[in-house]
Amino acid sequence: GINGGPFVDFNSILLENNTFDHISGNNQGRCFYFVIQGTSNDVTIKNNTISNCPAGGSLIKFWFRTLRTEFKIESINFIGNSVTKCYDLIGSTPHIWVENVFDDQKTNNDKYHTCSFELTLENCYFEGNYNSEQGGALHYGNIKYNANSKLILKRCTFKDNNAKQGGGAIAVHSYQGCTMEECVFIRNKSEEG
Repeated sequence: GINGGPFVDFNSILLENNTFDHISGNNQGRCFYFVIQGTSNDVTIKNNTISNCPAGGSLIKFWFRTLRTEFKIESINFIGNSVTKCYDLIGSTPHIWVENVFDDQKTNNDKYHTCSFELTLENCYFEGNYNSEQGGALHYGNIKYNANSKLILKRCTFKDNNAKQGGGAIAVHSYQGCTMEECVFIRNKSEEG
């Protein structure tokens, strides 16, 4: 995929109308991974498709090195992808990994490892995805690098996704909560609960 880092000071990023098909590997952000520093808030991710990626690491990763309060990903299709536990020291593999800057006031408490922010997924489509742990289509907030966030799902569709341990469509562990608006869930399943 695309690796935009480490530590590149982009003026802007526009990732639009692209297809990432059958991207393999156990890396963080195997389809695209950006490490962003500086003051740019001009990051647009929309109308992309990630499909047929075999079992492996996170599909998307953004690591913000300058404080952000919110970030939005729009209209991405996730079709037929699979993630598996790749990071023993970190925990379960999230499909989407968005990491904010460290909170220096609370570094001894893993619950608040990074500063809080809101991640919005809007008009995204998840079909036929699999996770060998939880959250067949989307596992988010389960590691200390993104747990201190709020996940907002707007008009997302989850269809025919499967997880081995639970949460056939999604598993959310973010400390700031989760909001779902006008989302659709069709035939998702979990094998063990």
